This record gives sequence, structure tokens and C-alpha cells, in this order.
Amino acid sequence: MDLFSNLGDPTANRHGGNELSEEAFRKRPRTNDRNRILAMIAESDEGGMTCDEIAGKLGKTPNQISGRITELLARNQIYKTDDTRLTRNRCRGRVYRAS
Repeated sequence: MDLFSNLGDPTANRHGGNELSEEAFRKRPRTNDRNRILAMIAESDEGGMTCDEIAGKLGKTPNQISGRITELLARNQIYKTDDTRLTRNRCRGRVYRAS
């Protein structure tokens, strides 16, 4: 059983209870994604990673990764730093490190 599932959808504030979003949250297996992202951050040679860097390495968009980052933050497995780096879109992205 996914120990995080009983904490609810971390993106509910964004989608406002949209039925399709809630169904997707219930159906999506997140444990493997979280573990993979946590390992990537922990093993980073660059002192952590941004959401965009993780997404790029996984061939996904930051929107597909940000929910897992929110979950890892809530579990205190990663933390936000004050560091930022340029994303692929030339915006500043927050760097996350493993706890």
C-alpha cells in the first residue's frame, strides 16, 4: 500500500476538485516515480536538482514531475534550497536536495 495515499492529492488546490484529476490521482501509481526522483536528487553531482532537470532526464514535463516533488517535500525526504538554476525555458528553477 502507498503510505502517502491517505494524505490526499497534493494538487487538489490547483484543480479545485476536478473529477478527472481526482480519478487520475487515485489510479496513478506514484511510489516508483517518487523513489526514482528521490534517487536522482540524492545521486546528483550538481548539489541537487530542479524539477525541470528531473523532467528532462525522464523525458517528461515539469508538470508531470511537480506532484511527486510535492509528495517528497511533504514526507521530508527532500528540501528546497535557496539555490536556483536556469530551466530549459530560461526561467529560474528551485534546486531540491535529499534530506
